[in-house]
Amino acid sequence: MSTSTIRSRTTFRNNNSTIRSRTTFRNNNSTIRSRTTFRNNNSTIRSRTTFRNTTSPSGAGQPSGTTTAPSGAGQPSGTQQHHQEQDNLQEQQQHHQEQDNLQEQQQHHQEQDNLQEQQQHHQEQDNLQEQQQHHQEQDNHQEQQQHHQEQDNLQEQQQHHQEQDNHQEQQQHHQEQDNHQEQQQHHQEQDNLQEQQQHHQEQDNLQEQQQHHQEQDNLQEHNSTIRSRTTFRNNNSTIRSRTTFRNNNSTIRSRTTFRNNNSTIRSRTTIRNKKLNIINCRPVVCNTNCSKGYEYQTLHGKCCGKCVQKSCIFTTQDNTTHILEVNNTFIPTNDKCVKYTCEKMNGHLVTKETKTTCSPFNPLDCEPGTETTDTTGCCKTCKRKSVCEMKSKLTVMEVSGCKSAQPLNITSCAGHCGSSSIYSAAANMMMHQCECCQEASVSKKSVELTCADGSKVNHSYTAVDMCSCRKADCVPGTTSEPPRRGRR
Repeated sequence: MSTSTIRSRTTFRNNNSTIRSRTTFRNNNSTIRSRTTFRNNNSTIRSRTTFRNTTSPSGAGQPSGTTTAPSGAGQPSGTQQHHQEQDNLQEQQQHHQEQDNLQEQQQHHQEQDNLQEQQQHHQEQDNLQEQQQHHQEQDNHQEQQQHHQEQDNLQEQQQHHQEQDNHQEQQQHHQEQDNHQEQQQHHQEQDNLQEQQQHHQEQDNLQEQQQHHQEQDNLQEHNSTIRSRTTFRNNNSTIRSRTTFRNNNSTIRSRTTFRNNNSTIRSRTTIRNKKLNIINCRPVVCNTNCSKGYEYQTLHGKCCGKCVQKSCIFTTQDNTTHILEVNNTFIPTNDKCVKYTCEKMNGHLVTKETKTTCSPFNPLDCEPGTETTDTTGCCKTCKRKSVCEMKSKLTVMEVSGCKSAQPLNITSCAGHCGSSSIYSAAANMMMHQCECCQEASVSKKSVELTCADGSKVNHSYTAVDMCSCRKADCVPGTTSEPPRRGRR
């Protein structure tokens, strides 16, 4: 259908009463207005219906020897034989003397060999102890390096998690700002729409005033019945407007019907003037349905109010949207270390997110059955295992310039024990309990020391036989009871 404008106007005056009815149809995306005005003395009644149909287009062995006695060629004479026997006897004595000397020398060499073997054996033991000590020091050094490495890795992980949390907080903060801006923009658009509607209303009133004199010319007098009907059809839409005036103490009806597919809209105004004025009024229906977190509030001087934010709206890490009232707190069930609080700052609602960082926790360091969780369910704690061990170290003992010939195995205690600090309601104070790793039994041992002038002295020292965790006062340098000593 081509662009068209259809107007229907009816004016009725009876004594001090003036009734005007006007219906306007514009076929440029369809604008329909129906107005009825009744003035009686100091009273003015207006009924107005406006319909606009603007079309818009549709995320790590002893040595052996042989001795041969000398032999003679013949029998010697008596004197010669006597001298010969003496010589033989001397030779035998000399021979035995040489054998004794030889045995003494062999025995002396044997003693020297044994002494060298003993010295070599002691040297080997010293070397073995030094190697063991060296390996022990290397193992301790590796353990320390590994422990420091684990601590560094743990700190890096904590720092990485902290950076991720900060990044998520920034993203959430930007998301909340965007949501707040979208809401402000939505309310601004609603305010602009109301201003536009009010502007159109003022224009319509101005047109009515301008057409007042023209309507006076269409006045009909006295006992009469005036009917005005207008029908407009456009595709599936049908609009009917009908105005009826009866002049029998004045009856005025104005009806407008709009049908579009399955929708039907009706507007009806009836005015009867029989001595007393009878007026049927229909209230303006305001849209009071607000989004979650918003509340409908009336505005002074205006018919309809607007939606005002009354609760915080935020989204958690699992992409779930929550609504939280002011001064209330929300803790997600899947993350007890995060807490959300709704606060009001400078007239704006702000969602505050608080995260708790727990101390490092390793169940392998805990005594079985002592693991507990804090009241929020975020951090875990336990009673650490008591580890108190006896250590040994090879050390050359030196006292007043005198030293031991060999290194001594000196024992000591090392490790960590439990301690606690708990509030007592009965005593109304903090109760402290301390334990330290110390000797449980000792013994006395002695060692020979060699001084610089070659003299030797005996020195006694205390050796640790067993270690354990024992109660102690929570003051540095003091213990609750003296250590026990073993029998000598």
